[in-house]
Amino acid sequence: QYEGWPVTVSQMANYSRKPVGYLPKLVVTGMDDPVIRVIEAASGESHYVIRANGNTFEPAVFDLQQDYHVWVGDPDSGEAKMLEDLRPMEKPGRTLNVAF
Repeated sequence: QYEGWPVTVSQMANYSRKPVGYLPKLVVTGMDDPVIRVIEAASGESHYVIRANGNTFEPAVFDLQQDYHVWVGDPDSGEAKMLEDLRPMEKPGRTLNVAF
């Protein structure tokens, strides 16, 4: 109804925090569009939950001094894996394969 519509906005564009580091890029096989939950290891606090668009996702984090757990799965089927004690790096580049 308006020129330039519809407008497409990425999920992460709606998140105002700027990342300071990255966890390994996740390459998921055996599951389409998995849900990713980034959890601070020490406190157990979830920083964000997002459904990946495809089979890859590179989690961004907001504190380089913390380790993180990453939950990868499908809440509907109950299939999931927990990747524990991941240390962030300032620049992206590492890859971690997650097979279901």
